[in-house]
Amino acid sequence: MGDPWHVFAEQAAGGLWTTPSDLARFTIEVQLSLLGKSSRILSKPMMREMIIPAGVGPYAAGFEITKQGEGWYFMHTGHNWGFHAELIAHFAKGYGAVVMTNGDAGDVLIRQILQLIQQQYKWDALDAPLPPG
Repeated sequence: MGDPWHVFAEQAAGGLWTTPSDLARFTIEVQLSLLGKSSRILSKPMMREMIIPAGVGPYAAGFEITKQGEGWYFMHTGHNWGFHAELIAHFAKGYGAVVMTNGDAGDVLIRQILQLIQQQYKWDALDAPLPPG
């Protein structure tokens, strides 16, 4: 028989229980808000605050910000014993992905799945950076 669910006293650690579909719908709303096409979650100015790095490193209020090739993305990962998840989405182009696994080595599988999605749908994450000049 498997181990029981982990219960944390604080909500931040393992406090969000969701599905890949719900997380993808949230991600789409973030993208729409950034484009000024929706305010179901937050207004465009508030959502921009969530993608502008604050302080040291690539971390904003809620997301990690990354540049891949010529594209800017927001992302977030989640890890718990036996579970791994990642969402990544382009700031403006409307594409992204959410992958969840139920294994301790889920990060390896997530990397492979995201790479296949990026290749299949030709994300600009695969574009070589423009030469300086």
